[in-house]
Amino acid sequence: MNLEDHLGDIFGKARSMAGVSVEAAAHAARLSAADYAAFEQSGEAPTRPNLAALATLTGLNPEKLARIAAGWMPAAKEHSLWRKFRVLVSGNG
Repeated sequence: MNLEDHLGDIFGKARSMAGVSVEAAAHAARLSAADYAAFEQSGEAPTRPNLAALATLTGLNPEKLARIAAGWMPAAKEHSLWRKFRVLVSGNG
């Protein structure tokens, strides 16, 4: 099972909820404001952001974010045991 959000999405949502400016997040991440904004959009950065400092600033768990950054994925679920299974999607689809 893939995560719906990439690392940039996770930090963007946390930053917004915590009321942290892009500039403050960029400073914590050790990125320029432009590179940080691109990181939130794509999940990619020219250099590895300081995830621990950024997590602390935005109120997220640094250890869990390090695992996500290292490629952690949720465990697969056995769906054949369920009588009915519906996939719900949202968005512009």
